[in-house]
Amino acid sequence: MIEIYKLLFSTIIITIIIYLNYFYRHKISNFLGVVDKPDKIRKFHKKKTPLIGSFPLIFSILIFNFFFEYQNIFFISIIFFLIGLVDDKYNIKYQNKFFLSFFVTFIFLLSNDNFLISSIYFETFNINKPLIKLHGMLFTIICVIILINTFNFTDGINGLSSYIAIIWIGSLILVSQNISLFLIFIIICTILNSIPIIKGYYFLGDSGTLFLSSVIAFSTIIIFNNSDLISYEKIFLIFMIPGLDMIRLIFARLKNKKNPFLPDRDHLHHFLTKRYSLYQSLLIYLLLMILPIILHYLIGVQLSIMLGALLYFFTILKLKKT
Repeated sequence: MIEIYKLLFSTIIITIIIYLNYFYRHKISNFLGVVDKPDKIRKFHKKKTPLIGSFPLIFSILIFNFFFEYQNIFFISIIFFLIGLVDDKYNIKYQNKFFLSFFVTFIFLLSNDNFLISSIYFETFNINKPLIKLHGMLFTIICVIILINTFNFTDGINGLSSYIAIIWIGSLILVSQNISLFLIFIIICTILNSIPIIKGYYFLGDSGTLFLSSVIAFSTIIIFNNSDLISYEKIFLIFMIPGLDMIRLIFARLKNKKNPFLPDRDHLHHFLTKRYSLYQSLLIYLLLMILPIILHYLIGVQLSIMLGALLYFFTILKLKKT
């Protein structure tokens, strides 16, 4: 009961912080020099928009950490937030951002063995084998970097990244049956914070996407290591739609002899917004994510993955024709 009261009190505080972040958004963004300017090439919003959507989330984990002590994830997520903040301000090269992400993950894992992926678990093939530390280290770094980049690829229309984060976290709780107050609190804060974001008052920015994706990545590892219910297939199912979109984009860019890491407007969410309104696009994208996750309880994880992949590619082909 005491923990519920702490959660409610933390939620009230973060609601106030979100309002203050909204009210003083221009002063904060101008002071820090983190403003997203429309260029009419990739960015079609009508005016300069503050890139401070991550700030309420930073304070949310700070507050939660004060009450519940979640220091390790807080520490590494703050590092990723700072990398993203520098990128928002100076637009650092993707190679440098990749190296920094790799380096800080490696250093963090050296002193935090509990965040290493501990085993290989494929329920389809009945494989469940422990990983030695070196293999666990390399595999964990690869998975964290892939997830961070997958999430970064979704940051293209108002509110999408926030709602994807909510679905990812909610699905982790649902599939693993691990009721984590920390993850519930992050969901509450992200929902509250998504309101000014979807209205275009401010954006998450790279600081927000790196922050949220690092929180999700390391939370997923902790849940996987401590649950017998969540397999690689179920993890893939949760992250599948944004992951498939990233894979498709990389191969399409390579085929067209383009740099696979430079942004364009060929993402699923861009195709959706060309035909539908923002809210309709968000709804369709999120339904594509949610449907296979729900169906896996009825038809199994393998069929759900196949169905989800078919729905994704059918949607892409349909949208490309219009």
